[in-house]
Formats: sequence, structure tokens, C-alpha cells
Amino acid sequence: MRMVLLFVLLVSMAELTYSCSAKSPSSSPTSPGSNQTPAAVNTEYLCQHWVSSREEERQTDKDQIYRPEDFKAFPPSRFRMQYIFHRNGDCEWYYLAPDDGHYFKSGKWRIDPTDESVIQIIKGDATESYRVTMLTKDLLRIAVTVPSRWAPFVELARRGVCSDIRNRLFVIDDVLVFQDSEGKCADASYGQVLYGKTVNDVLCSYTDSIAGPRKSCRDPKYAGLFDTIITHLDEPDLGLGPNHTVQRLSF
Repeated sequence: MRMVLLFVLLVSMAELTYSCSAKSPSSSPTSPGSNQTPAAVNTEYLCQHWVSSREEERQTDKDQIYRPEDFKAFPPSRFRMQYIFHRNGDCEWYYLAPDDGHYFKSGKWRIDPTDESVIQIIKGDATESYRVTMLTKDLLRIAVTVPSRWAPFVELARRGVCSDIRNRLFVIDDVLVFQDSEGKCADASYGQVLYGKTVNDVLCSYTDSIAGPRKSCRDPKYAGLFDTIITHLDEPDLGLGPNHTVQRLSF
């Protein structure tokens, strides 16, 4: 009799241990502010209509925030990025049209075979990669992954001495890099710089100084574009419109 009771007790303990440890990592999103990412993308949550909720993003955020299309009444906006993911690998993405007649274009999506926390969105001949930093049924947080050619710019931004308020990098037309930073400093509290292909190729800059703001453009042909950018820092496309591509780098 004692042997039977002992056997039942051992079986019960084993079942309890299994039930506490058998949770799927793909269904357990990371908490806000965590540096961890989901072990794999939960496609059950991902496959729906997502709308950019940029009002929830902070300027210090590296993530883009999306909510389901029926989550809330989104504030009026000239353009609001949207994605619709389907289980068969098809997707639709919202196109920023020059005449403001925005519409959905067809594309494909897939999970990066080398990193299951990264989704790749194929838009015609271009492929964009995003790391999923948080995913629930009503919240999608994604960050643009950084190609190796942009790594020096990321390292430069990380070493910034006055960037505790804002520190952002954008790739423009896949050939230019724009840095926007601001901090609580007595001098040089903010700065915007437009780079060419390397961190040493400074095309334009606008910086704070004791003598006041200073702006310069080594190459005059970028002056107009730079002026547009620094006057539209709060716009997702930096005010450049549909004739340019603007992608924020995550770091």
C-alpha cells in the first residue's frame, strides 16, 4: 500500500513540474523596456491588420508601435503606415502616394531563417527586416535591423555625449544617413547631421553652440533636402514625401 501511495505522489509531482515549464516561448512577449526579444514570432497574433500608433512612441524609443485596426479610433493623420499579414505568406502594406491617395500594395512576408525573432517584408525588389521586440494580440513593437554597412553610424550615435533626450538615426534613399540628437547640456545641447556613405562624409550639419545655432552644408545640392528634414523632425518621413525612402535604424 505504501508503495502505491509513493508511486501516485511521484507521478503527481512530475505532472506539476511539466505544467509549469512547458510554456511556449513564442506566446510569451517581452515586457516593455526589456532588451530581450521573443524566441519566435507568434504568427497567430501577427496575422491581422496592424496600424501605426506613433502617438504612443517616445522620441527615445527605438521601436515602432502598431495596434490592431479596430483597437481604437486613431487620430487624423496625413499618412499612417499599415500592414496586413496573412498566414500563407502574403501581405499588404500601405503606400504613401504623391497625391495623398494612399492605397495598399501587395507583398510577401516571412520569418528570417537565421533569426526567428525577425520578420522580412518583401516590397517588390526591396526587402525590409524588422526585429519583433514585443507581440501580443493587441500590440506589435518592431525595430529595423541594422545592416553591417550602417554599423559605424550606430556606434557613433551610441558614443554621443549629449543625447539623453533624443538620439535617432535614419537612412534616406539607402545612401544617406541623418542623425538627430538632443540632450541636457550647457553647450551643444542638440545637433542634426546629414552624412554620405561614411561617418567622415559630413554633408550638412545644424548644431547648438555658445554663439547660437550653426548650420552649414559642404555640398550645396543637399541644402534644400537638409532644410526640409530639420523643419519636419516629428514627421515619420522627415517631411521628404513619397519620392524618398526613409527608414529609422534601431540601436
